[in-house]
Amino acid sequence: MLRLSAQRIMHITADKARLAAHWIRQNLVLCVSLALFLLMAFFLTGTTCVFRSTIGIPCPGCGLSRSMLAAMQMQWRTAFRFHPLFWLPPLMLISWLIIKLFPAVAKSRFVSKGLVKHGLFAAGILFVVVYLFRMWTFFPDIQPMVYQTESVIGRIWTLLRQILS
Repeated sequence: MLRLSAQRIMHITADKARLAAHWIRQNLVLCVSLALFLLMAFFLTGTTCVFRSTIGIPCPGCGLSRSMLAAMQMQWRTAFRFHPLFWLPPLMLISWLIIKLFPAVAKSRFVSKGLVKHGLFAAGILFVVVYLFRMWTFFPDIQPMVYQTESVIGRIWTLLRQILS
């Protein structure tokens, strides 16, 4: 049985907070650059998705944010329409938190035999299969699987067509 005192939990939490603060200080330039890039991408193309703002086609996670918002409002059909795997990231996050907060779980036979690795692999395959299905059936007419004409490649393509014609 796992017993943690309140003092031990506070110590662990303080250690993790110090590590997070140290990581942020070390990577401040990277974090600020990433934030500025995402803001620039949003203002130029209307989306913060790097994949979509660059190439113009939806990424495998396209619609996931809107889906999660709909799920938080208990609008299950809308959530499923925006992205049918809206339930998977919270499940993975909860699993990760349990493994990180309870080391005994991480060391158990069930988890250590590759459950995490195989679970992540299966989730990746599931995302790819759902993405291909959504691209096949919805692209480019049905939200969220529409082409982003304001993307970098879309703008270059439009410019090239204007120059060549």
